[in-house]
Amino acid sequence: MHPKGIITCAVLFAAAFAAAAARTAEEKAPLKHRFMAYDEGRAILQYVDERDPAKDWKIPLPHAIRDFQCIGNKKVIVAQGFGYSVYDLETKKLVEDVKPQGVGGVMSARRRADGATVLGANAANGVQAIELDKDNKVTRKATFPGVKTLRMLRLAADGNVLLAEERGLTEAAFDAQDPNGGKVVKSIPLPHDRNAFMALKTDDGGYLVGGGFAKALFDFGPDGKLRRELTLKGQPAAAGPLFFAGFQVLKNGNIVCCNWTGHGPQDSAKGWQLAEFAPDGTLVWHWHNPERAGTLVNIAVLDDLDENAFLDDSSGVLKAVQPK
Repeated sequence: MHPKGIITCAVLFAAAFAAAAARTAEEKAPLKHRFMAYDEGRAILQYVDERDPAKDWKIPLPHAIRDFQCIGNKKVIVAQGFGYSVYDLETKKLVEDVKPQGVGGVMSARRRADGATVLGANAANGVQAIELDKDNKVTRKATFPGVKTLRMLRLAADGNVLLAEERGLTEAAFDAQDPNGGKVVKSIPLPHDRNAFMALKTDDGGYLVGGGFAKALFDFGPDGKLRRELTLKGQPAAAGPLFFAGFQVLKNGNIVCCNWTGHGPQDSAKGWQLAEFAPDGTLVWHWHNPERAGTLVNIAVLDDLDENAFLDDSSGVLKAVQPK
């Protein structure tokens, strides 16, 4: 072979080897996320950037809540017992407290792209779903007497509401013809234990449910039959699974779950605060920093998302949506 040819082959081989080595290093590099999470143990909305901790921030809240949502224009809503509050993500200050007349016991608040807000609440006569218009006036209210102890409400793309409650998941719909203002579409009990915390409807008509004291995330088919159960079984004792709370499905199909380990400010020392599972159930990442945060109950991974945009998970995957 001509010397120039030998040199060219050597250069190409070296380049290919370097590229392969870089890919291998990238694949082996630990995952790092940028996320917002609600710290129930310390009543703080936390922002964490694992790649650049200098950008971390906190918004202390006056009450322990469970739900939050980025609604665009650098604003975030957080559920409050009286309704919800709006905070400015730039100034980290309270903008508005929304207290609809006749509303109480609110656990969850979700803004729709059309500007309406749907609240999930616990009332003496059952769990309620309450729709507010853009002016925060009650337009629809549905009460479900057979449903108890709502943790979080989510909206499905088909307009139904998903109620994570004591027994499991209740899928419901507003119905003006029903005496209670709504009807139950489907009920899926937890396979074991109690207090489901959050549910999402997947694009194939299935359901994901944070199983609370079941210490698992359950994946049910459209028929309600269990397809997958994601747990921390087999992990080190330090994982400390106790209660699977809020979760998020990432665009690659991975699921990040909150592992709640107690109400106390220091209870996060008892176990991992976050765990990420690949679709096959393999654990690919976890986060445990009890000095930085207490126990987490709700999560929004923002790696490729802008927290200043309107973010919606009614499709099953949290993504930016253009408000109507």
